[in-house]
Amino acid sequence: MKAATKKRKVLAIFADAGVFAAIRAYLAPSSFEINRVEDGPSALVLAANVGYDLILAHYPLADFSLYDFVRMVHDPTSPCRNTPVLLLTSAAQVEALGRRMGGALVQVLPLDAGDEAFKRVLADLVGVAAREDSRILVQIEGRTGEERVLRVCQTRNLSETGLLLHTSRLLPVGSQVGLTCQLPGDSQPLQARVEVVRHTKPDREGIAGMGVRFVDMEAAARERLRRFLRRRQDTPPAVIPPPAPSAAPQPGQAT
Repeated sequence: MKAATKKRKVLAIFADAGVFAAIRAYLAPSSFEINRVEDGPSALVLAANVGYDLILAHYPLADFSLYDFVRMVHDPTSPCRNTPVLLLTSAAQVEALGRRMGGALVQVLPLDAGDEAFKRVLADLVGVAAREDSRILVQIEGRTGEERVLRVCQTRNLSETGLLLHTSRLLPVGSQVGLTCQLPGDSQPLQARVEVVRHTKPDREGIAGMGVRFVDMEAAARERLRRFLRRRQDTPPAVIPPPAPSAAPQPGQAT
């Protein structure tokens, strides 16, 4: 019997029950276990004792500094020190909040981004949501500190926002390197700069690797990636015809 997939633990900070209900609809009960609180101090109490897989917060937090909250949650002694934080706010505040708070472990999304955008971000942060499960070889190249990085590895879960690199040689979260790959059916290599946003949990996800997001890609390359993903999604699965019925045995023929 196949073992049940372990649910991701989510800490949700929403003072407004209506806003939380709208976001809650995106989080399948079969995949997520959600603890909801209404303010920052209550969330800190939980984050100090539970290692969450994701923290969702509706900005602004009630009676608490967002900067202080993120700093305390990501303190080296916190069980949530490597937990990604997804901040949800009005479209008018996204750009400014992203400049101030965005980073390797913090992403910002408008509340009205829609189902598909929300699922793509979830996939990048915690590895949940359907994406194109393409197996493509990629080369990553760059420097992390004093080390020069030059590796070839296989991709998983390619999307418009990033991908999962299947490798046991992990780069630190926050590292940025160049990436080159050849999309099937495309004559030109796809080049981009990516940032490591998380390391997988092999005992839970069944794969060793690291999730990266695209931080710099030319508009033409991004459009080629979109076209590739659309083609793969629009291609119907192969239909295997049933075997032809056997001819009826003739009189006197052995069966």
